[in-house]
Amino acid sequence: MKIAHLALLAVAGALHLSPAIADEADIAAIQGFHNNEFRPIIGMAAQPESHTAAFRGNNGSYNCANTAAGGDRVIRYPFTVPDARDLQFIRIWGFKTTGTAATTLRVVRSCMDQTQVDPTTDVLGTTNITSTDGAFSALVSLGAETPTNLDCRYWTEIQFGTSTTACAAGLQDLRIDRVRVHSLLRERIFRGTFRSYTP
Repeated sequence: MKIAHLALLAVAGALHLSPAIADEADIAAIQGFHNNEFRPIIGMAAQPESHTAAFRGNNGSYNCANTAAGGDRVIRYPFTVPDARDLQFIRIWGFKTTGTAATTLRVVRSCMDQTQVDPTTDVLGTTNITSTDGAFSALVSLGAETPTNLDCRYWTEIQFGTSTTACAAGLQDLRIDRVRVHSLLRERIFRGTFRSYTP
């Protein structure tokens, strides 16, 4: 009788502990995801390289409005990622139809330490967007760039073709809807496994 009673207690204990064990397994499985940081930028936040870059805003998007030859075609999205993080991806979403200019996405770093007179500027990654099917998404992978904010500045740069032709026939044909900066924090005490040690 005593043995049977102990067996029942053991089964009850196992059933009681199983949710905690499953919870810890779930935490371990998603720990890496919890170290990701996503910073959104709306399309209309673009900074044109020159005042000759004609544009229109529509529901937060940046619409290229150089519908004839001439005018600047470069816009920039400055961003900051805190130190001790890995800058991994830049993704943009937009809209591009038939007859629009080839569009280029670049990620740029410009650094100048205390001993330099002029900054050193490098293109960290680039991709060309040739789709004409309407909505598109484009990505630049940066590997594991670790920002140094004391000396360096970063921006996403988008170029709508060249000034020799129109960037689009209509004001709604070529636009940038949003930009997302994806970085990875190597250590995050208040996410992931931290919760597994909390009663």
